[in-house]
Amino acid sequence: MTKEQIEKAALHNAVGRFDEDDEILDVSITSFADGVKWGVNAPWKNNLSECQTCKRLLVEFTNNNIALYDDVRELKGIEDLVSRWAYLEDIVPKGLMQ
Repeated sequence: MTKEQIEKAALHNAVGRFDEDDEILDVSITSFADGVKWGVNAPWKNNLSECQTCKRLLVEFTNNNIALYDDVRELKGIEDLVSRWAYLEDIVPKGLMQ
C-alpha cells in the first residue's frame, strides 16, 4: 500500500464522521495512516535468535530478496544475511493458512 493509498483510505474513512473541524479530521487521517504503518511493520522482527523452531517464516535478506522457510533451523550458516523476518501466520490473514 502506497502513502497516497493510505491517505486516500484515511480520508474516505474520516469523511462524514466529523463536523467542519479540520484539526480533528487531520488528526484522524494521521492516526489512521500511523495505524496502517504499524500494522504493516509490527510482524517483522530483527533478532533471528528470538524465532521459534517449527514455525513457517518469511525472511528478508540483506540483498532485499525474500524467501519462505518452514523452520528457522534451515537458515543455519546464513544467519548474518538475514535483515528481518516474520512468522507467516502473522502476515497472512487468518483463515488462509493451512
